[in-house]
Amino acid sequence: MAGIKDYEIDGIGTNYYDKYSDLTGYSLSDLDITQIFAYPDDRLYSNADVSEVVGGVTFLAWDLSDKGADFEMSIYKLAPRSATWYILALGISAIFVVVAVVVINIKYRNEISVKITKQDIEKDER
Repeated sequence: MAGIKDYEIDGIGTNYYDKYSDLTGYSLSDLDITQIFAYPDDRLYSNADVSEVVGGVTFLAWDLSDKGADFEMSIYKLAPRSATWYILALGISAIFVVVAVVVINIKYRNEISVKITKQDIEKDER
């Protein structure tokens, strides 16, 4: 657990591991270390050991005592790819326009067009 030993950054802060191990005589192997994270969203995913949703708040807990120095806690959220949805919407719109144009053309193609009117016939009879 190098992260606990290296808490002091640029002389700022206190290295609690050294402080309390010298005072109590306990080593890092004697400690049980747990990290708990709470976030107001129930659609989070992680590699946490325990995950629980209470009242719309997600609680994630990692037991770091048995993890190696290379362990990384990860939290992520799945989100839709907006570009894919825009392409899908454009495709559906294009299909709708093509179908509408075909239906309109078929409707007006089958309509009877009047070339000779009653007035034309009456004109010819006079």
